[in-house]
Amino acid sequence: MPSMLASPGRRAWSGILLLLGAAACSRPRPGDPPPPAPRIVDGGGAWSAATVGLEAKATRAALEQPLSALRPRLGGHRTVAHSVLVARAPGSPERRVEQSVDLRVTSAGQFSAVKHTDPQYGQEVVFAGGWLYSRLRHHKFVRRKPTSAREPEAIADRLHGLLPAYLRLLRRFVELQPAGELTYLGRRARRVRLGLAAKPAAGEPEGGPATRWRKTIAVQELSGEALLDRDTGVPLRVKLAAVWSYVPPAVGPAPTGIPTRFAEGQAGRMTLAFEQRVSQIGNVSAVELPPAAEVAQLPPRLRLELERQMLVGERPVIPGWPKYYQPEEPRP
Repeated sequence: MPSMLASPGRRAWSGILLLLGAAACSRPRPGDPPPPAPRIVDGGGAWSAATVGLEAKATRAALEQPLSALRPRLGGHRTVAHSVLVARAPGSPERRVEQSVDLRVTSAGQFSAVKHTDPQYGQEVVFAGGWLYSRLRHHKFVRRKPTSAREPEAIADRLHGLLPAYLRLLRRFVELQPAGELTYLGRRARRVRLGLAAKPAAGEPEGGPATRWRKTIAVQELSGEALLDRDTGVPLRVKLAAVWSYVPPAVGPAPTGIPTRFAEGQAGRMTLAFEQRVSQIGNVSAVELPPAAEVAQLPPRLRLELERQMLVGERPVIPGWPKYYQPEEPRP
């Protein structure tokens, strides 16, 4: 298998794809109300269920929320997502990233999640009983205490983050149009169509140096549909398809592979097919712990993540920690 680190150019391509990767929607049925003609317009005020699906600002905010903001509104539920992102650029092989996520979360915030990225990569995380269990594909779970009260929530947000990431990327090009209401999983939901805006909205794309390439994109095709719970504003099902061009990164000397300049006069092309849906609401049983045989047997005193952060200087060494974890003093 060719190495992804074969050249800075390939590292840049791989970085772009990884940074992004970031059931069919029902067709109109007899009896469904016809979609109103006017598109949703931006409205002021905070995001609330009363305005989601009716005002663009509130609808966009609801669609881009992390799981930690949605769970208190919807309670325990199960969400599944699938995306395929294909990138083509002159002089480079086609790159394809397929991702799937299956996430179960209880009303108390415990969760289990499985994420697959292409056939060879994957991650599984369980948070239950105050313990985090995490493993990569083909490995055993590592059991540890969270390093902070916020860490489990942040991990769940990251695993749930495909939809917010894609929508932030394409936000300037998305036009929202109300399309009536329907029933989904026994709940009334507002339907919103996603289409290509006639003119991109003003404003710069979010992100730092690693996402500078986003400023070069131009979307040619965009379509989709979102169902948002009328009572809570939570997205229940979202389907998004898009095609866009962009200026690909030029091969540069940066060892990180983060593009610092671009191949002017060339154009790459990306194609996205994405769908996310809530498949179960309520009746989410307590998250089960992994079988003992699938958990690595580690020394009981070892605190892997906390010690790693201290060793590499990401956090100060805790006073009273064993001396052999203290950084070495400079020698004369």
